[in-house]
This record gives sequence, C-alpha cells and structure tokens, in this order.
Amino acid sequence: LSLSTCFLLILFSFVPQRSSSFSRSLIPPKFGEFSSLTHIDFSHSNFLGLIPSEISYLSKLYVLCFYTDYPYGLTLEPHNFELLLKNLTQLRELNLDSVDIFFCISLNFSSYLTSLWLPLIVMWETPKKRPIPKPIWNITNIEALDLGNNHLEGPISDFFRFGKLRT
Repeated sequence: LSLSTCFLLILFSFVPQRSSSFSRSLIPPKFGEFSSLTHIDFSHSNFLGLIPSEISYLSKLYVLCFYTDYPYGLTLEPHNFELLLKNLTQLRELNLDSVDIFFCISLNFSSYLTSLWLPLIVMWETPKKRPIPKPIWNITNIEALDLGNNHLEGPISDFFRFGKLRT
C-alpha cells in the first residue's frame, strides 16, 4: 500500500492521529477531502514540510493541533495561514506548537482574528529573538494563550483588553 492509502485507512480508524509515526512525511493534501472532520490532532505524528492549504477546506474543524518532534519541521505559509483563519470559522482550539509561522504573524490578519471565537492558541518556541507580534493583541476573545519558550521581546500593549483571558 502507498503511504497515502495507509494514511487514509489509519485516518478512518484513529482520528486523532496523535503518536502515529509517518517518519518525516508530508501531510497529504487529501485531508481536504474529509469535509466532515471536526478534530485533527497531528501531535507527535512526525510530519514535516509545508502544511497544505487543503486543510483550510475542512470548515467543520473544531480542533486543529500541529506538533512535531522536530522543531520547526512544519511550516505554515502566509497564504495558507490566512485561508485557515478565513475558512475555519468553527475552530475553537488551534495549536501551532513548533510550527514555523513567524512570517504569517507579521502580516495583517487581524480582521480574521477578531471575527473568530478562538479560546485557545498555542504557539511555542521561536528560534530567534523577535518582537511580540502586534496581531496577537487583536484576539480579544481569547481565553488561553500559550507562548511558552518563545524569545519574544517588547511591551505588552493594553493587556487588559483580554477580558476573557484565564491563562
């Protein structure tokens, strides 16, 4: 069986994909065909490379979790990140732990962030010192924000605008 066929068989049996090892494979774009998925957890699946834009076709997603054992092994391009924020309006948890998204955050995507009700965002470990991304301050409905192990620096402007922030 091909890797993509095996992947599709496993997907039907074991969503979420937590701890399945795909030994440094790309995330198959075919994921975009599973329109009824509500939760995807790629934690420790060992995918590497670009996160495909087809993930943004899954408009019913409630949870989307990316994590790799290889820091910055996954990359989210600005256009794909914009598509995720624009199309995944049901999203309630977005975990981008160890995903390289710094250039995405530098862009002006704040209009999508203010319209999403996204209570949990996880972004861990930026490899270099960088300023705190200003678009983060536009997520006023956030309840949990985890920026652990980041080398972010700069002032936190208007911290009290996060009225729902718990952690």
